[in-house]
Amino acid sequence: MALSLYAATIPTYLQILGSVNGLIDKAEAFCAETGIAPGEIIGARLFEDMHPFAYQVKSTAVHSIGAIEGLRGGSFSPDRTPRPTASSY
Repeated sequence: MALSLYAATIPTYLQILGSVNGLIDKAEAFCAETGIAPGEIIGARLFEDMHPFAYQVKSTAVHSIGAIEGLRGGSFSPDRTPRPTASSY
């Protein structure tokens, strides 16, 4: 039985993107409930050597949506756009 590229990737991408969307919703609710500025969450890190939350969200999009677009276009390269910063809010 052959495995299509769609079957091998899209369900996982949808699950991950949905999970990250849930994390963003929780972060927004947490900021609203506690009065913490969104910029504090955007720059938050679970560990010192980890990229901040904004980078994690951006990477999720690049590695799922970006990969699909790269496949459609025949080429994929790393996204070099800067991640959102606390000053974006």
